[in-house]
Amino acid sequence: MTGPRVAVQVGTVEVLRLRLYPAPGGGDAIVEPGTYPLMSEPDGTVRWLMRGRRSTRHEPKFDDLGDGMFLVRPPGDEPGGEEIDVPSPSFTREQLRALLTEVGFVEGPEQRVRVRVEVEL
Repeated sequence: MTGPRVAVQVGTVEVLRLRLYPAPGGGDAIVEPGTYPLMSEPDGTVRWLMRGRRSTRHEPKFDDLGDGMFLVRPPGDEPGGEEIDVPSPSFTREQLRALLTEVGFVEGPEQRVRVRVEVEL
């Protein structure tokens, strides 16, 4: 008798820059740079699970510094919410191969994510 099939690590995903990802349950999550396991699911798809914080969006902020001076902060996202798990989408092996050819994944000045695969795709 064999046990249930479970996901196995097949590599790593290194997030190189602060990233904004869709958060489970809606909204967005901010993921700090770091290394996360690349997992192969029992159905043959692959994905990675990151840790991040729910994003808190803010409108432009104007801070009065006194003497008629103001500091203006543009609108944006801040990692001010709870810490959560942030799963990537699931990819077939063919989709992952295609993803690895996109600008954000290819070595160079625009690279945002580095993927190391320890098995043959």
